[in-house]
Amino acid sequence: MSWKPPYLSLFFTILLTVVSVLPGVLSGGLPAQASRPVLKLGSQGVDVLEVQALLQLLGYYNGELDGTYTNSTERAVSEFQKSAGLGQDGILGTSTWSKLLPVVPQSGDSTTIVKSNTPTKAAPQPVKSDSKKPELKSNPKSEESLTPILRRGAKGNAVYRLQQRLGSLGFLAIGPDGDFGELTEKAVKAAQQKYKLEADGVVGGATWNAIGL
Repeated sequence: MSWKPPYLSLFFTILLTVVSVLPGVLSGGLPAQASRPVLKLGSQGVDVLEVQALLQLLGYYNGELDGTYTNSTERAVSEFQKSAGLGQDGILGTSTWSKLLPVVPQSGDSTTIVKSNTPTKAAPQPVKSDSKKPELKSNPKSEESLTPILRRGAKGNAVYRLQQRLGSLGFLAIGPDGDFGELTEKAVKAAQQKYKLEADGVVGGATWNAIGL
């Protein structure tokens, strides 16, 4: 036969006690209190009723609040012990009490430290990127396109630039037209002779350098 609270007023007193301590449980601790009894299968009384109410409010117990430590109460305690990282024996001893009703330091007590039972996620670590910034390298092809090898018959912007330079140096009398003709070839040979290069009329790297382009 299961034990029943002898008075309805006692039941409400216990329930009010549970409600009053619940904020402390949810916030991580309660003030220091007298040691609790060891409760296990078959235990009865006010302490069992208080445990059942607490476990029900915490979501571990959905049975009757009858003050009797039955199999359902034992299972609820085991589930709580599992979530608290304790051994799952279903017995409410000192270590389980300390997790269910943690103790917080009183005013002026600087020696007690309370840690929350709720697991917290580790702060995300900054991710180091393995990618390296691309190095800017000169493009040999783009440089070659500005100073290509030119000879009679060539046409384009490079020829135009060449004619401008030869004109500014006094080797070419006509204005630039972008067409490497006979007069441009003669001007190139004249410049090559002056700068002691082979006067072949072909504008290569040495000729470009000699005229400053």
